[in-house]
Amino acid sequence: MIQNSPSIIIETIINDPIHGTIQLHPLCLKIIDTPEFQRLRYLKQIGTTYFVYPGASHDRFEHSIGVCHLAGKFVEILKANQPDLDIDDEDVLCLKIAGLCHDLGHGPFSHVFEHIVSEIRGDQEGEEKWKHEIASINMFDHLIKENKLDDEFGKYNLKEKEKEFIKQLIYRKPYHEDPEKEDSAREEKTGHGKDKEFLYQIVANQTNGLDVDKWEYFARDCYMLGISNNFDYGRCMQLARVMKVDDRNQICFRDKERFDLIEMFHSRYTLHKRACKHKTGLIIDIMITDALKAANEHYRKFPGSNGKLLTMSEAIDDMKAYTHLTDDIINDIRRSTADELKDSREIFNRLAKRDLYKCICRKTRTVGDAIGKISCEPYYDSKNKLVVRASSSDNLFKQVETEEPKGEMTCTIYHDLNGGRPIVKPVLSDDMLKHFKEKTQIDENTIKEGMMKLKPTLPKEQFIIKIAKFDYGSGNKNPIENVTFFDKQGQIIEERNQAGRVRINQLICEWDVLVLYKRSSNTDVDVEVKKKEIKEAFEEHSKDWI
Repeated sequence: MIQNSPSIIIETIINDPIHGTIQLHPLCLKIIDTPEFQRLRYLKQIGTTYFVYPGASHDRFEHSIGVCHLAGKFVEILKANQPDLDIDDEDVLCLKIAGLCHDLGHGPFSHVFEHIVSEIRGDQEGEEKWKHEIASINMFDHLIKENKLDDEFGKYNLKEKEKEFIKQLIYRKPYHEDPEKEDSAREEKTGHGKDKEFLYQIVANQTNGLDVDKWEYFARDCYMLGISNNFDYGRCMQLARVMKVDDRNQICFRDKERFDLIEMFHSRYTLHKRACKHKTGLIIDIMITDALKAANEHYRKFPGSNGKLLTMSEAIDDMKAYTHLTDDIINDIRRSTADELKDSREIFNRLAKRDLYKCICRKTRTVGDAIGKISCEPYYDSKNKLVVRASSSDNLFKQVETEEPKGEMTCTIYHDLNGGRPIVKPVLSDDMLKHFKEKTQIDENTIKEGMMKLKPTLPKEQFIIKIAKFDYGSGNKNPIENVTFFDKQGQIIEERNQAGRVRINQLICEWDVLVLYKRSSNTDVDVEVKKKEIKEAFEEHSKDWI
């Protein structure tokens, strides 16, 4: 008769529309069956996008289970392909739990909530702002304590060091002054040193952004939104290896995977452009922000650990209270009858009737058009040596506004892969880039102040400037430059920037500048006149943008 061994771990199997069959470790199931994790059922994965795309009804609950699955799958592949990495069962379980709990700290409407908290608290530029990653770590500690899961963790040999390791897998603070000293301190806390550095690149990769969190939401969001996604994370995992880079074990990828990775970053751009930062979604973000800011001081509904009812901005520091803060806050305020919540209630009622703030005008600004043009002419001199002569456009000289040089410009010559023709690529020094960035920088306040100077009678409190940024994840830089590739012989390709050269000119970074008007035509009879005045002021202010 066959009997089950006590060492055999029986996992729960669930079915998922994205990943198919998912196996859940018993400890993961214990975590899932807590109020703190079940809260994720009531937080939409892509926030207000649900108001634009009816199919975007998925929650952070299923996304987190998906990340748990992919984290386990990725580390198991590395373990099987490279036994010398010494990945043990505890490492695998820690990765799964980190993937499962990485979003515990998200608030209502996901990333919008971070901006709401920042505005309510009046965070200044340069100050450390509240982040959902920090809240995830705090909620993880609270979940274990509140549900008495220490013994459950102990059953699988996860003690205090392993718990600390899980928290650092979720969010690890960047280095400050002495990386070696900080590495030693982290190793003391987590039991994992530089030889296991690669494990930090699986759930939340701070090196280049290639992690299972993004792969999961690319797949799930695109599926639910009806947007095509050609990136194959399974192939990417199989073509990954851990190699020594800068004296640290890091995850590297085969050179032939570079095109798929560029496609992944392009998918990110497409997802943000078409859905996550859709014009209507941004308008709804602002309306919800206005409503919750107005409600905060008058809305004490969250019972804290001291027994007192807390406001929304107070609840983020008390995990017992924060457990009750979900997307349902909209309906709760709409059901209220308190006079103090009248303004918030009116905004949410407008949202229900689709009486949204109106977009008066919109302008897109793309990096590459913002400074001017540099023309480069390659020619052979009298000694038959290839020389590059560069000249700048009038716009570029206009930006400098002085004869003093702001930096250097060099030109790189390489062969076009298609025709073998020499191609010249101008490269600006960091000093020049910094100067041009400062000269052409735009922000909401600068635009609004400029418009008010042109037309002081504008209804300042009733129009909003919103700037949405779209890029490939690294601003106007090529994100592939941060990825380390290796060739068929297993040798690291040193020149990382060569990997993305083929399509580097297609990488873009752009801003959408939107001017919104708050007042409804139902309550403001002069709305069209005011909208016209605001539009004229904006067009006048922005006409000098290059």
